[in-house]
Parts: sequence; C-alpha cells; structure tokens
Amino acid sequence: MSPTENDRQPLRIEQSNGTTIVHFQSTAIYWSFPEYDDADVLKEKLKYLIGQGHIDLVLELSTVEFVSSMFLGILMLLERRLKQLGGRLRLCSLQPDVEQILHVCGLHRYFEIYPDPPTALASRRP
Repeated sequence: MSPTENDRQPLRIEQSNGTTIVHFQSTAIYWSFPEYDDADVLKEKLKYLIGQGHIDLVLELSTVEFVSSMFLGILMLLERRLKQLGGRLRLCSLQPDVEQILHVCGLHRYFEIYPDPPTALASRRP
C-alpha cells in the first residue's frame, strides 16, 4: 500500500491482549454529508469488526477535532450493541472540543473515557 493510499484510510486497527484498538485517521466525522465517503467506510468497518467477534474496543480519537450528532448516535448504538454481546467500548485521546461536545450532550456518563490508549487498556471494567 502506498503512503497516499494509507493516508486515505479512515481507520488503523491494532490488537493488544484481546482488545481491538481503532485509531481514527480523520480530523472531522460528519456522517451526515452525502459526499463524505469516509462516513460509510467507518460505519461499515466498525460493524464488520463487531461481526468478527471484536467486542472489546478502544476508539483512539486523537486526530478527530469535530464530530456530528450523527456520529454521537452511532457511538451510542455501538456502546449498546457491545454491552449486549458482553463486550466493552472505551474512548481515549479526545481533543478538548470533542470531549466538550460529549459533556454538553451529557454523553460522558455513558462512555468510559481515558486520556490515552495505555490508560484505557489498563483500566478495569466498571
């Protein structure tokens, strides 16, 4: 894969002791813009991961500077689905604006939020 193709990939996936870490590569996740192709790719990749049995997820969002309400809704659905399957969703490395959006919407109460991947991986289930 050439560097140009890799730069266009919306997600980078890695494994760590049974946990799947999903590194988001986009700076903004709009999901509601029809011309924004990454939205469908992101959604389908997350659904695929869960379908393949990856039910312990850490979403590393350090590059994401903006999220839409649609993305927040997808996160809520993802959290609910993982809990139904006995899994877990953790968010980490949030930019201040993204963290503020979660707090303003009251969603910080629904997600496990950590400062970085190592802290998220070391955390115990609440």
